[in-house]
Amino acid sequence: GAMSGTLEATMSSQSLECAQDSSAGLGSGFDPGGKGNDDGGDNIRVYVRSRPPSEREQAVPDQKMVVVDRASSSVVLRGDQARTFTFDGVLDENATQEEVFELVGRGVGTSCLAGYNGSVYVYGQTGVGKTYTMSGPVSTVQSMQFDDKRGLICRILDSVFSAIHRRRAQTEDLSYVCRCSFLEIYKEQVTDLLESGNANLQVREDMNRGIYVERLSEPTVGSLTEAFHILCKGIQQRHIGATSMNEHSSRSHAVFTLSVEVAQTRAGVTSTRVARLSLVDLAGSERQQGVVDGLGGATQPYQSLRVKEAGAINKSLSALTNVIMSLSREERSRRRSVGPSDTMRRPSFVHYRDSKLTFLLRDSLGGNSKTVIVANISPSAVCYSETLSTLKF
Repeated sequence: GAMSGTLEATMSSQSLECAQDSSAGLGSGFDPGGKGNDDGGDNIRVYVRSRPPSEREQAVPDQKMVVVDRASSSVVLRGDQARTFTFDGVLDENATQEEVFELVGRGVGTSCLAGYNGSVYVYGQTGVGKTYTMSGPVSTVQSMQFDDKRGLICRILDSVFSAIHRRRAQTEDLSYVCRCSFLEIYKEQVTDLLESGNANLQVREDMNRGIYVERLSEPTVGSLTEAFHILCKGIQQRHIGATSMNEHSSRSHAVFTLSVEVAQTRAGVTSTRVARLSLVDLAGSERQQGVVDGLGGATQPYQSLRVKEAGAINKSLSALTNVIMSLSREERSRRRSVGPSDTMRRPSFVHYRDSKLTFLLRDSLGGNSKTVIVANISPSAVCYSETLSTLKF
């Protein structure tokens, strides 16, 4: 995905080092496969998933530019000069949705039940499989439960509710309350996808509630089926917006949040804790001015509306990039300097307030929360520059 030019220039040197470094620096400790290593090790994990070539791409011979090597968790981008990027895990075009969940999603669900906030982001240019990775081709509650192709969001909800069901059966003094919300951020405006007409919502912060969205509906869900009904409603609402606004969904961020409140009573004293898990389908990260269509013909330069919109999208994506960069730098330097000087070092300032997206998700980024990014790419030469830009990110 691409940030605006200047940002990209300053980023590429940092993020290349960050990508090369990720095998050593960004990926130890937090174990998304769910073995439950919650020692506050590493809390930011980055994965790359390459999708199969589309029919249009297959029509152009010798176009495969991406080689995914699962053994070394690296992606090689062919070109005049081949470049290698290393991540916490890579998934090639043959990876099933189940494999993606086992690698990326199961551990985040487990952490949520253990009381850690978490967030999962799918990142990449439009048309490389973000929504497929996040929700899959689901349109009914039944497909959310049984379709082989259902995505991360359905599988994570399934695993969380199954675990709650098991724990309730085993322990008398535990009670769980789950709530869901589903919102969309488009040009820095927040809209509730569960309550049509509930738009232009404000993100607020107060001492007791932390960060919240004013007037956002957050229904309580007692079962997996209820959670799927809500997810379904939001997905349909998003599609309605998409047709009337011309692919608006690919240019907005969708955030589905599950909050799990656990109350435990021991010797007459009840303690409660709440953990939030946010699943975020990000807007397409491509540069918007005169986006090139699939086979290389430039489309019309965008009207001023599109350019303004691109600015807002890039603003929140670059804010997210900056926040994650600050956090991962912080984490690496914290690992290097284990010593008495530790307490003296002031943490660098992280700019959460630069966009609605990062402010809203502040409590699920940084600290002891678990952050997972799945960058989606296309193997085709047509998308070379966007793929390079996503890998750098």
